[in-house]
Amino acid sequence: MKKLKLKIIKRERPMPKAQPVLTRRIKVISQGQAPIFDGSEAETFEVHLPIPQGSIARNMNPGYIYVFIIRQPSTGHQNFNWPANCRTAAEIEPQANAITIQSFIASDNGSVLRENIPGTWWKG
Repeated sequence: MKKLKLKIIKRERPMPKAQPVLTRRIKVISQGQAPIFDGSEAETFEVHLPIPQGSIARNMNPGYIYVFIIRQPSTGHQNFNWPANCRTAAEIEPQANAITIQSFIASDNGSVLRENIPGTWWKG
């Protein structure tokens, strides 16, 4: 019987570092808080209007799905401006106590959020 010799081959390129796995966390942005949506903090963002205008989405991981839950107050008709890098986002429902839900998939190295499914809403 012939003995086999094993040859160890070194990898020329190092293995890529794995992206951190996010647990399903919800970040709540309350009335008056700065609207910063940070993908390193959560994958779901619940916004209680009114909030200051000029929202920012940053640190999004490519391929991840991010969900935005926008809640109107009892007076309704509050504005919400989607972050500039959210593409094809639906308008939010203006009725009092309405809840708008919109999901996006991060693409282009996480710099762009593209609508996953059309936005939905209901009156809470």
